[in-house]
Amino acid sequence: MFANQNNPEFNFGAIDNRFLAGSVGLLNPREPLTLPETAVLGQGLSFLREHKVGAVVITDAHGKVVGIFTERDVILRVALQGLHIESALKSVMTIKPKTIRMTTTIAYALQLMSEQGFRHLPIVDDDNIPVGIISVKNIIDYLVRTVTGAISELAGSSEP
Repeated sequence: MFANQNNPEFNFGAIDNRFLAGSVGLLNPREPLTLPETAVLGQGLSFLREHKVGAVVITDAHGKVVGIFTERDVILRVALQGLHIESALKSVMTIKPKTIRMTTTIAYALQLMSEQGFRHLPIVDDDNIPVGIISVKNIIDYLVRTVTGAISELAGSSEP
């Protein structure tokens, strides 16, 4: 066992406040990929494939978030309905998706994702302009890095 196992700074019994209270900005969210609300289904599908992403944010003429088009939309709305690729993307996107700010806590983002079944959350500024996007994978990757780093730090401090 590690010498500092009782140190509250290294509490792994539950995910501690250092992780959960941090803002989603710590996840280094990627810039959101966007398409205009006038885009068609074929553009949305090509965008997902070409950029190897699971979601694209849909914006209005002013750059504000009006929707999100995800892999789940493809399965639940496109494949089952057999839509033509020239169909309006806004007919199959998720309208008015939940959004968060860069200062939103990781705990709150996780709660939203868990309770609402989201895999992606657009991050917006005060004008509802997309500035980033996070996925469940971003949170898991950050958790792994954080815990691995803390364990390495703890292991290093236990050496004579």
